[in-house]
Amino acid sequence: MCSCTSRHEPLGGDSLYYSLQGHDLAHGRWFIEPFRFRLDHVTEPSAYHPPLFSLYLGVVSRLGADSFLAHRIAACVVGAAAVGAIGFLGRRLAGDRVGLLAAGIAALYPYLWIKDAVVLSESLLALVTALMLLAAYSFWRTPSPWHAAALGAGIALLALTRAEGVLLRAPCICRSRSRRRDSSGAPASAGSG
Repeated sequence: MCSCTSRHEPLGGDSLYYSLQGHDLAHGRWFIEPFRFRLDHVTEPSAYHPPLFSLYLGVVSRLGADSFLAHRIAACVVGAAAVGAIGFLGRRLAGDRVGLLAAGIAALYPYLWIKDAVVLSESLLALVTALMLLAAYSFWRTPSPWHAAALGAGIALLALTRAEGVLLRAPCICRSRSRRRDSSGAPASAGSG
């Protein structure tokens, strides 16, 4: 899952931001601007990136794996989980063969695994998207309050991973609503259960 990069190669830009903010979170500095803290020793609040990936790296750092290499490995773990979730989604939608094919394509897709080694949030986005789509499919198959809550949680996690991820909510909600119709064939109202 990891690409060939030197373990001593420094991170930069967004990669460094995520890694440093994860380090800061593990040490009790909640969502501060990591570059400003290092350069000017100023603890200024920051919402430059959505928080979920930084939180994940913060947990990894808190568990003792507090280095750039450890964050790369942690990103690779998320990438491997994303491949499994994509394969499981394919299996749920179309059977075992499609699941294996989907997992194989995801494992070989460079855009997915190259982001692991440079510590970017795309692997987490792929994982959360696959899990949200599984929740959407479950809600579409058998609407229930639990499936609706899982779908809502998936949409929320998407928004906390990447801001543009929330755009997936509209097609999921519209598709879920089109499935629910009353006995006359008219669309169900928003408040119907």
